[in-house]
Amino acid sequence: MIRETRQLQRQAWAGLIGLMVGMIGCGGPRTDYSKVDLGEVQGTIQLDGEPLAEAVVIFESPDQTYSYAQTDEHGNYRLMFNSEKSGVTTGTKTVRIRTSGGLGEEAEASLEEEEDGGEAGTAAPELVPACYNSNSQLQATVAGGSQTLDFELNSDCSTTGPAS
Repeated sequence: MIRETRQLQRQAWAGLIGLMVGMIGCGGPRTDYSKVDLGEVQGTIQLDGEPLAEAVVIFESPDQTYSYAQTDEHGNYRLMFNSEKSGVTTGTKTVRIRTSGGLGEEAEASLEEEEDGGEAGTAAPELVPACYNSNSQLQATVAGGSQTLDFELNSDCSTTGPAS
């Protein structure tokens, strides 16, 4: 009788452990990106004919959601939908490019401060004119699939869209 009780207890514990492992899963929940209409966008950013290194590139939708990238030392970028998936939702986007303020909340706070007439942080001065970031008139249309969108910016704000 004692043996049967211990065997039942072991089976109960094994079942409980199996149930807990099943509930926790391996690797956590997975996102199904197949339901999001994403395009892959990459390109190069230049300012006055020179590659713009370590610039933040943001493609913002009308609903203020965005995809982002940071340029490398050659001005190359590849947009990210989030921290694990590359891409950007399709449609017309406002493009914002800046060299100060970082990504995420830091960038938003820096943009708001600049729009309110304050200075955009104390770290490094912004190299990109406001016409390409806080007051950006740059537009890009993102299609499904993969596309390259290069931007050749000018300090006099004469660029109005992606370079052809």
